[in-house]
Amino acid sequence: MTGSPGGPSGPQPGVRSYCSAMMVHSSPLELTKTPESATQRPPQPPKVSPDLLRTVLFLFIIVSISTVQGYIRIIGLLRPGLTLWALAFGTVLLMPRTVRWGNISASWPPKAIAAIAGIAILGAPFGLSLGASGAFVLDAYIRVLILFFILVVAIRTIDDLYLLVWAFVLATATLALLALTVMKVSSGFGGTRVEASSLYDANDLGMIFMSTVPLCILLIETSGRKGRVIATLSIGLIGAATAVTGSRGAFIGMMLVLPALFLTMGHVSAAKRGGLIVFLLLGLVVGAPDGYWDRIATIFEIGQDYNVTDPYGRVEVAKRGVGYMLGRPLFGVGVDNFPRAEFTISPLAQNALAGGLVRAIAPHNTYVQVGAEMGLVALALWLSIILKAIVGLRSNARAIRRRIRIEGPTFEAHFLSKCFVYFPVTFLAFAVTSYFVSHAYSPPFYILSALLSGVLLLHARGMRRFRSRAKVSLQGSGLDAPLARIA
Repeated sequence: MTGSPGGPSGPQPGVRSYCSAMMVHSSPLELTKTPESATQRPPQPPKVSPDLLRTVLFLFIIVSISTVQGYIRIIGLLRPGLTLWALAFGTVLLMPRTVRWGNISASWPPKAIAAIAGIAILGAPFGLSLGASGAFVLDAYIRVLILFFILVVAIRTIDDLYLLVWAFVLATATLALLALTVMKVSSGFGGTRVEASSLYDANDLGMIFMSTVPLCILLIETSGRKGRVIATLSIGLIGAATAVTGSRGAFIGMMLVLPALFLTMGHVSAAKRGGLIVFLLLGLVVGAPDGYWDRIATIFEIGQDYNVTDPYGRVEVAKRGVGYMLGRPLFGVGVDNFPRAEFTISPLAQNALAGGLVRAIAPHNTYVQVGAEMGLVALALWLSIILKAIVGLRSNARAIRRRIRIEGPTFEAHFLSKCFVYFPVTFLAFAVTSYFVSHAYSPPFYILSALLSGVLLLHARGMRRFRSRAKVSLQGSGLDAPLARIA
């Protein structure tokens, strides 16, 4: 029976709206899009007013990355690392409602880090020295792990994530400023470079600098005028400080990161992209000490480099490290036991029996360090976090763009969309430069992983809200069946 257009059997208003929308929009979800949303400018960042815990974590990241307390005596006397760690730990215990405990199981990085920590601790009795591993875990590693998990549960909103990204960038800018002003320099290794500190050597500094450059650009694109100025100046500082490190690993990382940035910043004009890269390179040129470019030129003389020819060069050390992995695939030689393995079970240890000397040397390669000291499973988990950041985040970009197109550019969606662009490059920078340093247990990777967890959590939470609102909006038009297929 055929009814009239306004009768029970004719098209209903909701269905007519839906059919009209389908002719205009590519997705039924775009019924919720407001006409002005497509022309709105990106929203300004919120004025963050952090509570006690976030303030403590902000300062903790500053001192953990910059190690400013080691160069300014009055700050060092306060023992800020231990004090802030105790404050953060105590605040979480006494004020559990200030955090979200469910964050630990809601994304992959905390699960992977928990598994790595479990392997490190439970595998200690199977290593070369239970006492050495136990002492290192209790003295140093446990504090890094607790910091990581506190950061994970402390990220509740986009304000928290935004604040902590700023903390990492400001910490690195402070470290760069210290490298240019107060760190001691020495001559050797083909030129002048900063000396090693109690926590970082020159190559470690280069790794941190290169990992931070993409985060600086993230903040340039998402901050107000003052924030953009500070983040831009930080790039120049990082360029100059990278030069004074004399790190060839950092230079190699830069040569890979800059093209990656240029390609991923396709939404930015070529002039602006080129300007930021030139600014970084200008800092590198201005800050370059005597002998820097001669030292960099040795990269192309790899066959004569001590890292290839010397038994204690990186190539031979890595080969021995792979041997430790294969010989002890489940738990490795034990946390912080790589130097001990060098003078006890390595082929070089035979020299000691013949009266030769054996050096206890660090692995100088984070992947070798993780695999040799904690086993192949731990190495696979470590790599999975890096791959999740480099590959996994990019797969979410389409969903967040769709959310912005339909809902309008909220700051949360805008900031997360930029995180999907720049966090992969940050982890790419870490993946490349950490090949030349030993950073399996130090704060930078764990802080970056906690921030990655925050990005994944907030994106998943935001998409659930988005689908829920879309469902409510469309149900009013009687579009339950089309919505079920969309959601």
